[in-house]
Amino acid sequence: MSARLNDDVLLLILDELANQGKGAHARPSRSGILASVCLVSRRFSRLARPRLWQHVEVSQGGQLAGLKATTGALGSCAVSYTCLLYTSPSPRDS
Repeated sequence: MSARLNDDVLLLILDELANQGKGAHARPSRSGILASVCLVSRRFSRLARPRLWQHVEVSQGGQLAGLKATTGALGSCAVSYTCLLYTSPSPRDS
């Protein structure tokens, strides 16, 4: 019998860890948790990386250009992209 956990069990654990990082008062963030898990080993990285890149959020124009350049690398990992664009108030609004 192997002392190594099955990948399916590890994926369930990763999902629970990722859910711990959701919410307004959650610390550390979901992406921080999953990024840390990716550093544990190649196996953990292979399992956690798709969850890390499932939902990509962009808040600056430079990030959007970088995202366009890497979408091929994200492959099927990314499920959704969110682009948060903020406009600064015009001088007339002040």
